[in-house]
Amino acid sequence: MLRDSFRPRIAVIGAGVSGIVSGVQIQKQLGSDIDFTIYEKENDFGGTWLLNRYPGCACDVYSHAYSFSFELNPNWSKSYADAHEIRSYMQKVARKYNLYAHAMFGHELRSAVWDDSKMEWELTFAVATEPSSAEPKTISVRHNVFISGGGGLYYPRLPNIPGFDTFNGEIAHSARWPLHEMDLQGKDVAIIGTGASATQIVEVISDKCHKLTIYQRSPTWYPKKDLFVYPEWAKLLFRYVPFAMRLYRMYRFFFLEAFWNFHIRDSALQRVIREKFIEDLAQSVPDSTLRSKLLPDFPVGAKRIIPQVTYLSILQKPTTELVSAKDEKIVEVGVDGVFTEVVGPKSSQQDPPSERVFRRHDVIICATGFETSFASDKVKIIGREGLTRVEKWRQVTGENGLAAHYKTIMTSGFPNYFMLFGPNSTINTSVIFIIECQVDLIMFIMRKMMKHNIYAVDPKEEAQWSYTLQNWEALRRTVWNGVAAWYNPEGRTDGRWPSTFAYPGRTLWWETRSTDLQKDYNLVDSTGEPTKRILSQLSWSVIGIGVATILVGAILKRNKTF
Repeated sequence: MLRDSFRPRIAVIGAGVSGIVSGVQIQKQLGSDIDFTIYEKENDFGGTWLLNRYPGCACDVYSHAYSFSFELNPNWSKSYADAHEIRSYMQKVARKYNLYAHAMFGHELRSAVWDDSKMEWELTFAVATEPSSAEPKTISVRHNVFISGGGGLYYPRLPNIPGFDTFNGEIAHSARWPLHEMDLQGKDVAIIGTGASATQIVEVISDKCHKLTIYQRSPTWYPKKDLFVYPEWAKLLFRYVPFAMRLYRMYRFFFLEAFWNFHIRDSALQRVIREKFIEDLAQSVPDSTLRSKLLPDFPVGAKRIIPQVTYLSILQKPTTELVSAKDEKIVEVGVDGVFTEVVGPKSSQQDPPSERVFRRHDVIICATGFETSFASDKVKIIGREGLTRVEKWRQVTGENGLAAHYKTIMTSGFPNYFMLFGPNSTINTSVIFIIECQVDLIMFIMRKMMKHNIYAVDPKEEAQWSYTLQNWEALRRTVWNGVAAWYNPEGRTDGRWPSTFAYPGRTLWWETRSTDLQKDYNLVDSTGEPTKRILSQLSWSVIGIGVATILVGAILKRNKTF
C-alpha cells in the first residue's frame, strides 16, 4: 500500500527535562507545523523537580551547567539551585516555547504496542478523572514516533524492612514528601539512607529535632559543596552580555569534564583525589570512631559523590547519632521505633542470638531513592516481534534482560521508539547536556526519515550489540566495576550493567552528532519494504564533482582547448 511522504506524528512521554528539550527541538529542527503531543501523568511541567519537595531539595550540579543551551538563565540565585527555582525555570521555558499548547496532563502511560502493518505505535493511557471515580478511564491514541522521556527518578524505592505498617508515628519518603508541613519540632526523627536527599534533609531539619538518628547502609564521599550566592552585578553581566554567560557555563562544563579520568580505576587522578578526600575528612571529623564509619572502602566516584555544606558538622552534634550497618543492621520497624541487630563475627547455630537494640522515634523518613532498573516492565512496551524490551534483551543476553541501547537511545526491534536518559547514558555531567545530545541525534534521524520517506527505523542487532559489548568492556576498567551502587546495582564485575556510559560526556556529544542510517539501521519505506540505498551528503558531493568534471572536460575537448 502506497502512502504519502513521511510526516511524523510524535508522542513525547514526560514533561520534565526530556519533554521540554524534545518539544523545543521538534519545533526548531523539524518545523513549527509538526504534530506532537507531550503526555504527562502529573499536572504541570517540571518532572522530578515538580514532585520532589522535601526540605533542602536542590541540584548537585552547578546551576549554569544545569540549564538548557537554547535558553540560558542569567538569574540563577546561587551556585546550586534549589528545586523551586529549577521548577520555575523549567515552566518558564515551557511557556516561552508554547509547550503547554501541546501538553496533555493527567495521562499515565500504561502500554505501547507497535503495529507493523500501519507502522504506528498504539499508546494506552490511564487518564485522571474526578476524585469520586473509582477507576481512571483509559484511552488509546496512535503516533508513528514514540519518544520516552519519563526518566528514572519517579518510582520511590522503599526499604525492604518489615514492620512499617505497624509504626504509630508519621512516615515520609523523600520522593513523595507530604503536601502538609511536617511538624518535626522537638521530635525524635529517624532518617534511613545517607544519599543526596538524606544529606540535604539533614542539613535543614537537624536544628528542629530533639534527637536525629541516621541509619547508614554504606558511607560515601562527602566533599565540601562550593555553595555561594551570585551577586547582582554578576546577574546583570550575564543578562546584558550573554557571551559572558556562555563562557562561564562552558567553564563549568570543562570543570566537570576535566576530572573525568578519576573514574578510571587506579588512575593517578583517582589516587590524588582519594588522598585529598581522606585528608579533608580527617580535618572535618577529628573523632576517629565516627570517621571510620564515614570512610568508604571503594574508589571515589564508584558511588554517587555527595557535596555537603554542614552534614559532617551535624553528625558531630550530641543530638545526632549515626548508626552504621557495619555495626548494627536494621531488622524491624516496631510500633514506636526501629530495632537493630548488633553485627558481630559469623556465629554457629549453637551461639546465642545477636544483641538487639531499640531506638524510639516519632517520625521515620525514608531517603532511599528511586527504582531505576531498566530490567523492568512496569510499562509494557511491545515491539515488532510481540516481545517487551526485557524479553527482547533476554533473547541475546540469556540473563535477566540486561538492557542495551544503540547510541543510548534505541533498541533493535522497536521501530521509531526513542528512550531518553536510558541504558548506558553517561552520568558524569549535567543530565540536561546528555538529553540535549540524545535529542539532537533523534532529530537527525527524523530529518533523514522525512527527507528520504523512511517510515520505520530501528538499529540492526549486530550494530546494537557491538556497541553495547564495547561499552561493557570499557566499563570493566572503571571505578564502578564490582561496586554495588545506583550505577551498578548488582555490583557486577564484568562491565555488564546498563546504567552507565564508559566515557566522558564529550564522547557522547561526538557520538550523537550523526549516525550512519544505511549501515547500522533497518529502514522501511512507505510500502513496508526495505529502503533503497540512501546517499550521504558526501556521496552526493562526490557525484556532483564527478559530473561537473565530465561536463567541463567535454566542453574543453569540444573547443579543442584541451
